[in-house]
Amino acid sequence: MSTKHFLILSFMFLFSSCESERLMREKVFGLSFEQKSIKLSGKGTEMYLQWQLHPQKGLKALLAFNPMNNSLDFFDLEKKELIKSYFFEEEGPNGVGQPSSFYFQDEEHIYFENARFLLISNLKGIVKKRIRIWQQNTSADSLANDINPIHIPSYFPFYIDSITAEMYYARTAYIDRQMFINYDENSKIIGKLNWNTEKAIDIPIYLPDFYLNKKEYFGTAYNPQLCLWADKLIINYQTSSKIFIYNSSGKQKREYDLPSSYTSNQLKGVPISAREDFTKINQNLSRGTEFYPLHHDKSNGIFYRFH
Repeated sequence: MSTKHFLILSFMFLFSSCESERLMREKVFGLSFEQKSIKLSGKGTEMYLQWQLHPQKGLKALLAFNPMNNSLDFFDLEKKELIKSYFFEEEGPNGVGQPSSFYFQDEEHIYFENARFLLISNLKGIVKKRIRIWQQNTSADSLANDINPIHIPSYFPFYIDSITAEMYYARTAYIDRQMFINYDENSKIIGKLNWNTEKAIDIPIYLPDFYLNKKEYFGTAYNPQLCLWADKLIINYQTSSKIFIYNSSGKQKREYDLPSSYTSNQLKGVPISAREDFTKINQNLSRGTEFYPLHHDKSNGIFYRFH
C-alpha cells in the first residue's frame, strides 16, 4: 500500500472574450494550494504513466495509465478514490502495445503513443486507427522514417484538436542517451500531425534563451511541456517558472513569469563539459527546481502547475 500526494498549485488565469477569440490577460489573479492524498494499491500503481485532469459526468476526475496492467484508471478527486479501470490489450488487432503517452478526448477517442505507432482506441479497447511513426530503412519522406522520426518524450502529454483532428506534441530528436547535444537556436521543438491526412510538420517554435547558454547542459529538461487551450499553445519547461504562449502556427509569442514562492525559479545546468556524465545530469535535475506540465481543468477554466 502506498499513498500518492498531489500538491496542487492552482494558477487561475483570467479569460475574456474578444469577438470570436478567447484571450488570456496578463494578470494572474489567484493562487491557492491544496493537497489531496489518494491511497493506491495493486500491481503497477507506483509506476503510473502520466496524469490528465478531465471532467467525467459531473465529477472532477483524474486519469492515469497503469503500464503494468495496461489499464486506464479513473480517480474521483472529491472522494479521493479509484472509480474504475479500463483494460487494453497489448498485442493483436486491438493491441496498443506499451504506451509511453496518452490523451483522453472522450470515451470514443483515446489516443496512445508507443515506440512504433500512434493509435486511436475507445474505452471498450477497440482500436480504430493506427499510424506507424517509426520503422527502419524507410524513405526520408515517410512519416515513419528513422532519420527524423516523430518522437514524443515518454510521460509527456500531447494534445488533440477535436475540430481539426490535429495533434500537437513536443518534438524531440535524440538517439539512445545522447540527448539534445546538437540542439540549438534553430531547432524546432513542437510538431503537428493531421490524423486525417497523416502528414506532419514542425512548427517554428524554438528553445528559450535560458537553454541556449553554451556553457550549461540540461539533459532531458530540454523537453518542452505542452498544453493546448483553444487555439493557443502554452509551453513551460521543467527548469523555469516562465510560461510561453503561441498561436497554433507558432507566432505571436507571449511570455509570462509566474514565480514560485517556495522554490528557485530557474535551475542552472551542469557545465557543458559534463554533458555526457548522466549521473551528474540526473542528480542536478532531481535535486533542483522542477516545474511539471500545466494541466487545464475544463470544468472551471483553471490551469494547474505542479512543482
